[in-house]
Amino acid sequence: MSKSPFASRTALVTGATSGLGLELTRRLVDAGATVIMHAPDQASGDAALEELVKGGAEPLRLRLVTADFSNMEEVAAFAGALTRTVPTLDLLVNNAAIRGPERRTLTLDGHELTFQINYLAPYVLTKALVPALTAARGRVVNMSSAMHRGGNLGWGDLDRKKGYYLALPVYAQSKLALTMFTRTFADEQAGVLTVVSADPGTMRTGMLSFYGHVGRPATEVAAELIQLCDPAPRSRHRRALRPPRTRDARRAGGQRDRPRPPGQTHRPAHRNPLTGASSHRACRVSAGVRPVSGRWQTGR
Repeated sequence: MSKSPFASRTALVTGATSGLGLELTRRLVDAGATVIMHAPDQASGDAALEELVKGGAEPLRLRLVTADFSNMEEVAAFAGALTRTVPTLDLLVNNAAIRGPERRTLTLDGHELTFQINYLAPYVLTKALVPALTAARGRVVNMSSAMHRGGNLGWGDLDRKKGYYLALPVYAQSKLALTMFTRTFADEQAGVLTVVSADPGTMRTGMLSFYGHVGRPATEVAAELIQLCDPAPRSRHRRALRPPRTRDARRAGGQRDRPRPPGQTHRPAHRNPLTGASSHRACRVSAGVRPVSGRWQTGR
């Protein structure tokens, strides 16, 4: 039997307590990887860890870490701790995300809650981990959404503090920002890191009611998306599994080095006159606002 490409590899999966994050963690551990599983709090992390171990996952290959992405102070501390304790990182899966809340919600950092958790936090984390990823010539997989095609970046009001608030446009904006950052980051790291963006499609998770009524099991989606997580170089002619229900797509930036994997997002269908680099700069400034301790505040 051939050796698993994940054997002796180190991966970080954010949002690993349920749904796709939990199932990707399970598959990575079963394939021989050591997984740093991120949870927003200790209780949900302990519950997920117990579930994985009861399901047969090797506990010595699991390391639980917690950080509340609605608090940029915790995000910065989380990133700092990882840079000090993880010298090489083969794989980063930015999976943690929330749907837009029904009411306009600002964190105590002053950011719209969805934008901070879905974009600003993974941006800060990814940039902090560049040295560890570079040391391993690693891979970054950003979990986006096909909804990014309908997104619009409100450059003058990224935190949606003015005018009407609707949950779906806010969610789409956060995923558009993440997808644009993926393309820019892939260009920056070309030849050093592999950076891709993926649309996992409609799944039976807590977010299902937000965008549909029928979804696929997270276990089934994870079985396909695990191909995007493979850190080992692949032959240009290696075939990729293409289930009929999975959208075929292309890499989100950089030179194509493999057959199109399932679930990967296309470039935004609309022609935004602003480049990924512009998104990168604007959101870097936003992410750099001085953190304030606490969780979030709600308003109309």
